[in-house]
Amino acid sequence: MIENNELSVVVLAAGKGTRMKSAQAKVLHEVLFKPMLHHVLDAVAPLGPKRNVVIVGHQEVRVRESLKEYGVDVVVQKEQLGTGHAVQMAESAIPENNGMVLILCGDTPLISTVSLQEMYAKHRAAKAHLTLMTTLLDDPAGYGRIISSADSISAIVEEKEASEEQRKIREVNAGIYLVDRTFLFEALATVTPANTQGEFYLTDIVEYGATTKRKVQKCVNSDPMQVLGVNSRVELESANRQMRKQRNMSLMQKGITVHNSETVTVSLSAEIGVDTHLGQNVMILGKTVIGKSCTIESGVNINNCKIGDHVVIGANSVLNNCIIDNNAQIEPLTCK
Repeated sequence: MIENNELSVVVLAAGKGTRMKSAQAKVLHEVLFKPMLHHVLDAVAPLGPKRNVVIVGHQEVRVRESLKEYGVDVVVQKEQLGTGHAVQMAESAIPENNGMVLILCGDTPLISTVSLQEMYAKHRAAKAHLTLMTTLLDDPAGYGRIISSADSISAIVEEKEASEEQRKIREVNAGIYLVDRTFLFEALATVTPANTQGEFYLTDIVEYGATTKRKVQKCVNSDPMQVLGVNSRVELESANRQMRKQRNMSLMQKGITVHNSETVTVSLSAEIGVDTHLGQNVMILGKTVIGKSCTIESGVNINNCKIGDHVVIGANSVLNNCIIDNNAQIEPLTCK
C-alpha cells in the first residue's frame, strides 16, 4: 500500500453512547467480533493516510488500549463539547502540509473502502474545499438535513433546529467529511455554540464554506446502512446481521457452501478452503483455519482451531484450540 502524503484521517470516538445503555464505550461494542472503531480504521487503511488520529474521551484508557495494534495518534477530548470541538483537538496532530483531512465517526462499522475511495476521487477531481457524504432516508427523523442545489451544499440543519418544511427533506448528513486542511481549521475557528445544545457543531463548517464562496459539494451514498451510526443495541444487532450477511456472501463467492446462511457466523479472521460445506447454526470463531473439501455439520462451534483438508466434523461438536489432521472424522457431540 502506497502512503498518501496528502491525506490525514480523524476518527471521532470520544462519546459515551448513552442510548447503548452500557458501561462500555460505544465504539468498543463489537460487530462480528471486532470493535466498531476497528472496522472504521480498517476501511480507511487502503487509502494510505499519512496520519490516523483518533479522538478519545469516555473510557479513554480502554479505547487507547484497544488501538495498540493500529499505530494511530490518540488525542483526548476531556470535555465533550461537540464534534467541531473534537476535530479542533486534532489540529496539532495533523501536519500542516497534509492537504486533506478525512473525518469519520467511530460508530459506523459498515462504511466501505470503496465508498471512501469514490468520495476521495470526487473531491480531488472537483478540487473541492469540502466534500460531504450524504444519503437518502425514507424516514429522516433525527438526522441533519441537507440544504443543497444540485451537487452544491449550502447548509446542514440539525433536527432540533429544523423548520417543519426542512424536516421533510429526505437527504441527510452521513457524518463523513473530506476537507482541505487549511479551510477546515479556518472554518472551525469561526464556529460558536449557537444552538440549543451549547455544543460546537462540525456541520457549521458547511455553511461557512458556502458563505465564503468555497466549493462545498456532496457525495451521495446509495446505501444508508453503510453510513448511519450505531447508537443502540437494536442498531448494533442490525449491523451484525448486515456484516454477517456480507461475510457469508463473500465466502460463497470464493467457493464455500453455506447452508441457511442467516444462521452461520464466521469471524473475519477465519480462513476456509474451497469446496468446504458449512451446515446451519455453525459458528467459526477466532483465527480458525479450515482446509478444503471439509464438511462442518450443523450446530458445530469451532474456535481458534487448525483443521486439515477433507475433514468431517459431526453435528453439535465444540472444538477449541485444537489441530485436526487431514481426512479426520470427528464424531457428533465431540467436545475438545
